Amino acid sequence: MSAQLPEWLSQGDQDYLRRSTGFQPWQPAAEATIAAGQGGRLGAAAGEGGSSSGGFGSSPWETAGIGALTGIGGALGSMLFGGDDGYGDIAPQLKDYLSKAVGYMDPYEKMGKGALGDYFAQLKQAEDPTQYIGSIMSKYQESPGAQFQRKQGLADISTGAAARGLLGSGAQARSMMKYGQGLSAQDQQQYLQNVLGLRGQTLGGLAGLGQMGEQAAGQMGQWTYGTGENLANLQSQMAAAQQKQQSQMFGDILGAAGSLALL
Repeated sequence: MSAQLPEWLSQGDQDYLRRSTGFQPWQPAAEATIAAGQGGRLGAAAGEGGSSSGGFGSSPWETAGIGALTGIGGALGSMLFGGDDGYGDIAPQLKDYLSKAVGYMDPYEKMGKGALGDYFAQLKQAEDPTQYIGSIMSKYQESPGAQFQRKQGLADISTGAAARGLLGSGAQARSMMKYGQGLSAQDQQQYLQNVLGLRGQTLGGLAGLGQMGEQAAGQMGQWTYGTGENLANLQSQMAAAQQKQQSQMFGDILGAAGSLALL
């Protein structure tokens, strides 16, 4: 059996409750809400007849309805026009750090790339050893040390030939020729070794620069990959946080809608 609504409610309010909201007056919580109202017209906004003490929102049902609608509006507003998720602030900083780091290593990477080109050019020159050595020896000039040694050696041969009474003989001439040829071969061999030694040092230096450039390029690649991975993780975390926030907002909306359904 249905309990009677409080007598202080006008007939218009009672009819509005029964007709529009399906209000069940025998529910204790609802009765407490009604008793706390102390007057006012719930149907004022709908144009119902009866008493009204404060306009729309003056009755407990109108106040509760306004609160529920405010909750829905706040949740929707936060979801649609919510603040920055933080990604927009952090991402440019990460990219700026990456740009600076790459800028520091870029000269070494370029130097290494150029050195590798020179290194392979040097190797290409020696693809034909005979031609390469011939090209080197075509620039040979007797060293000052060999010139001094030749002068002294020939003088000693002449002195010896004179002492034996062979000055100007064929034996003296053959000795001088043999000495000169041996000295020249020795000096040329030393020249070739010096040139090839310098070439080896050049190749070693170019290889070192190339290795340095390779390390710089590898470091830049690691930094780039690491920054990209951090940005991807950051986006994923922000997306998860947004999804969690939206789920909570939908829960608030459904809760507010449920509150309206009970009015």
